Amino acid sequence: MGKKLLLLSLVVLAVAIYYSRNTVLSDEELKSSLKGKVVVICGASSGIGEETAYQYARASAKLVLSARSEEKLLNVKSKCEGAESVDVIVQDFSKVEEMEDYARKIFAIHPTIDVLLLNHAAKPASPWLSDPKQQSPSFNERVFKINVLSFIELTRLFMPILEISSGQIHVTNSMSGILPFYKTGLYASTKHALNGFYKSLQQELLLKKSPVTVTIFSLGLVLTKETKVLVSHEMTSLPWWMKGDLEETGRLMASCAVTRPVDVDYPWVFNKLTRALLSLGVGEKVLISMTLRKKTYEDVVRGSKEAVELSREMDFQMGNRV
Repeated sequence: MGKKLLLLSLVVLAVAIYYSRNTVLSDEELKSSLKGKVVVICGASSGIGEETAYQYARASAKLVLSARSEEKLLNVKSKCEGAESVDVIVQDFSKVEEMEDYARKIFAIHPTIDVLLLNHAAKPASPWLSDPKQQSPSFNERVFKINVLSFIELTRLFMPILEISSGQIHVTNSMSGILPFYKTGLYASTKHALNGFYKSLQQELLLKKSPVTVTIFSLGLVLTKETKVLVSHEMTSLPWWMKGDLEETGRLMASCAVTRPVDVDYPWVFNKLTRALLSLGVGEKVLISMTLRKKTYEDVVRGSKEAVELSREMDFQMGNRV
């Protein structure tokens, strides 16, 4: 009886995983659904936010792009071919007290908002015990303001207008919010906080029968321009199923403005496998064995410091990575 129950459970799990695959739409499908829609992208100057902006532009959406660097935002704007309009608003998301003014600027341009993509992030990426800066209360506060408090405040400010438009909130989260990684303790704690808040909000919106939906993107390693350099610098090559393509990520995120899923895993195979291992209680052991092969703690600390220096040299816009 026990073996039959286990077999049945595995079959049910396999079917559930199969039918939870991500839906990526064609250019024609995206354009037919998203043409003229107003999309606000917070953290749009590079990486995933930048690529997602291009995908929405190809679908003829109206874009509002925000980040700290005006120069980089204008560069992205110049490449948003096909967009009905592109507006740039410079904003430092660590300044939570400015979020109301920021929202007011957007509402002055677009009285209706269809999608709010919260994609900005600070990403300290060093073992916490090795980094005095990460142990500073002021630094911790800044990271939480960017990664959590600004998200919550923008959600509060945009909710009334999204209720009117039956709009959406898209939250860029990380698999670090599911399975913490030994170099991302502070970052992972903010991603766990986002899961806690937005999963609770999803339930509240359902109970309230609100037309607003929330999609949480649990992203693993996505090969942005910056990540390609840093991964090659810090780690050996990874198999295909452990890493995601940047263009596919952007197209998937734009597709979700049409399909409106509750949760999205990408890279799909790696994330689903990680969740399965966690359910069996062996996720942490497998991750550590995979990532710490032939490495010492000193190797990890040294590699993290080198990656930070490389980020500075390359002028990477990766939130407050350093």
